[in-house]
Amino acid sequence: MRPSMRLPLREAKYVCSSCRVGATPRISPLNQQFLRTASDSPGLLERTRRKLWGTDKPPGPADPYSGSQLMPQEEPAAETTGLSPGKGEEETPFPDDMDLESLDWNNMPRVGYTKDKEWIINGATKADKVKPWYKTKWPLPLEQALHQVVIEFSVMSMVGKNYSAMEDYEQRFGYVRSNFKHCSVEGESAEWGDRLRFAGRGTRDRLLTFFGAIGEPDTPSERLFLQLSSQGKLREDRYWEGGKLGKRNESTMSSLPLNDPAMKFAFFTRLSKLTGLRIPDAIYSSTATTVGEAIAAYKELIKQSTKMTPVRLHEQMAKMGTERLSNVKIYDTRRTRQDNDEDVGRKKVIVTSLYENGLISHPLGKRKEWIKLQKKQAAEELELKAN
Repeated sequence: MRPSMRLPLREAKYVCSSCRVGATPRISPLNQQFLRTASDSPGLLERTRRKLWGTDKPPGPADPYSGSQLMPQEEPAAETTGLSPGKGEEETPFPDDMDLESLDWNNMPRVGYTKDKEWIINGATKADKVKPWYKTKWPLPLEQALHQVVIEFSVMSMVGKNYSAMEDYEQRFGYVRSNFKHCSVEGESAEWGDRLRFAGRGTRDRLLTFFGAIGEPDTPSERLFLQLSSQGKLREDRYWEGGKLGKRNESTMSSLPLNDPAMKFAFFTRLSKLTGLRIPDAIYSSTATTVGEAIAAYKELIKQSTKMTPVRLHEQMAKMGTERLSNVKIYDTRRTRQDNDEDVGRKKVIVTSLYENGLISHPLGKRKEWIKLQKKQAAEELELKAN
C-alpha cells in the first residue's frame, strides 16, 4: 500500500490512499452514491486486474491473476458450449415393497418440505398433532398408582410375562382394577412374584387368569394354574390371615429391588402413565436400587421444582388459638407506624396540635367530604342573603 497523502481538508489531516475517493469532497453526494451502486461499474476483481495489467482492457478471465480459479463464476450459457441444459434429479417414488434397511443415500426418497408447499396449502393433519403419551383422562394419586404398578409387576413376574406386554391391554384393566386393593407385598425375597399376597382365592384366580392371558389369549387357564402349581407358586401361605385388610402392612414395598435397568424403565413408564405426570430422565438414570429410594428421589425432585404456596400467618395463628391470648392481637393487614400511632393515642395529639396552629383546616383523609361540606355551607349562606 502506498503511503498516506496529505489532503487539503480541515476535517481529515491524513487519509489512506484507498479511501481518497470517499474523502474528497464532491459537488453532489448523490453522484458518488450512484457511482458506487451503478450496475455497470466494474467489480473489485476487475479493478484489480486493470491495475495489474495497466490497461482498461486486460486479458480474458482465463489469466491466472483474475481470481476466477478462486471465486465462483457464473456457468457459461448452453449455446456457447454446445451442451444441452442439465435436468434436476426427479423425486423417486416410495415403493411399498422397499426394504428400509437396504436404502442408501442415492436411492433414498425425498421427504420433508416440498417446493410446491403442499404442507402449507393443505394444512396440518391429525398425524402432525403431538400428544404426550403419559397424559390420561383419569390420573391416579401417586400412592394409589404406586400400589397398582407394584401389584401388576408382581403378578407379571409370578406368571413369567414380559413387562412391555401390558401396553396392549391398557383398556381392559377395568376388569381387574378393583382387585388390586385386595393384594399386598410381604417378605424380603428378590423376586417380586414371591412377595405377592392375596386376600383370597378368588382374587388370586382373577388376577392370574387376566395377566396369564396377556400375549397368549388362547392359553386355557387350567394349563396356566397347572404350570404355576408345578413351580410351587400356588402355596397356601400366599393368602392373608382371615383376609382382613387392616392387618396388612406394605412396608416391604419400598425394599423391592430395581437393579435391572430395563425393569426400572418399564416400572417408571407405567407409573407415569397412571399418574399422568412426566417423570424426569434423572429418575430413570438414577443410582437407586430399590423402589423406596427411587420414589424418595422422585418426591424430592417434585418438591424442589414446585413453588411453595404462601401461607397466611393470621389464619394459621387463629387455628392454633393464639388470638385468645390476652397479650396477642392478630391483624389481617400489614401494620404501619401510622396505625401504631393511632392505637397508642399519639395521632390524636399530633392532629390536635396541627388544628391549634392552623396548619390544617379539614379532617385528615376526608378532603372530598370537606369540600362538599364547604360548598353546601356556601350555598346555604347565599340562600339566606337572597331572602
